[in-house]
Amino acid sequence: MAGAKPVVARISWSKALWEKLPFFAASAAAATIAYLVQRQAGAVKALPIELRAENALVCYVIYIGKTVWPTRLAVFYPYPAAIPAWQIALAAIALVGVTAAVLRWFRAYPYLAVGWFWYLGVLIPVIGLVQVGAQARADRHMYIPMTGLLIMLAWDAADVLRKWPRTKPAIAALSAAALIACAAIAYAQIEYWRNSESLFQHALNVTKGNYLAEHNLGTYLMDAPDRLPEAIAHLETAVRLRPDSAEARTDLGTALSKIPERSTEALSEYRAALRIAPDSVITHNNLGNTLSKLPGHLPEAISEYQAALRIKPDYPDARDNLSLALARTHFNQGVALAKTDRLPEAITQFEAALRIKPNFADAHNNLGVVLSQIPGQLPEAIAHFQAALRIRPDYADARYNLGIALSQTGKQ
Repeated sequence: MAGAKPVVARISWSKALWEKLPFFAASAAAATIAYLVQRQAGAVKALPIELRAENALVCYVIYIGKTVWPTRLAVFYPYPAAIPAWQIALAAIALVGVTAAVLRWFRAYPYLAVGWFWYLGVLIPVIGLVQVGAQARADRHMYIPMTGLLIMLAWDAADVLRKWPRTKPAIAALSAAALIACAAIAYAQIEYWRNSESLFQHALNVTKGNYLAEHNLGTYLMDAPDRLPEAIAHLETAVRLRPDSAEARTDLGTALSKIPERSTEALSEYRAALRIAPDSVITHNNLGNTLSKLPGHLPEAISEYQAALRIKPDYPDARDNLSLALARTHFNQGVALAKTDRLPEAITQFEAALRIKPNFADAHNNLGVVLSQIPGQLPEAIAHFQAALRIRPDYADARYNLGIALSQTGKQ
């Protein structure tokens, strides 16, 4: 019939909602499981709800800005201690304004509401109202929510083309330029992920007060002996930013312990870390390692290894270090006894050390020296010198002692 209007199907909101209830239920179950697992792992942070709400408001706007202009991206954004009131106010005005606009134009441009509420809704689980992790926000959280913003952009571009077909070349050119720009930015961003140094140094360049980047960059540099001063500087900054971080203090202690004259500072950092986290097995173990290198502190080192094993009985590093410390205790006693010519007692101590740590090259060598002084024990002494050299082929003292022992048997 001429002049008849097209029939528009009405949406049954109750039916639409009802058919999606299983998806809402599955999402709720997954969210609950994720929350419980994260809380059990200690990742849920008890930050003030007011600060979390303020950060969420601001992050909604920041995420949009980073989508439009994706620069100064970082692997970690530190959580602010406070957020300026003007940022909170502007973010609230912007979000309310856009929401009002898409509702006002819903009949004419329904895709704007679809995209906008997609963006707002999908971000809710990761916006920080329930804070999981220490970050204020994370770029990865935008992988799916960004789709809503792109829906708004793509459908709006299609609308413009329908109304003004002549804009097609301009829209195509803008789209191509945007894709090229995104590809260039992605290439540049990938370069920052070459290694931990480039990744965390970039994070420090584009953020402020980034204690985690300082900490991780310090631990990465700590393994390069020629860059140890840099590592210590970054770790000291991390501790200054987060004095309650047992992990940062432990790693700073480990870095300082690599410099013999700074061992006292290392001990101080380890003990400060243990005041914060008394059950840190890594800190107990590393404190033991530092103590074991200081003359007269081996009993304290043994106590630290034992403390670590009480907390975590299957901790292999502490178990190995405890064995070595106990073996060194017997070894040191053997050396002291040998110096006073109490040879049988010295032999007992060296043998005790080897029962604990059979591959203890120094104990083999010193036991060989003592045995070589006892008539009839030269063959056994030679066997221990040879055992020491099997463990450490470059052990000069053992090779020299073996040569003397062989010469005494008439062998060259």
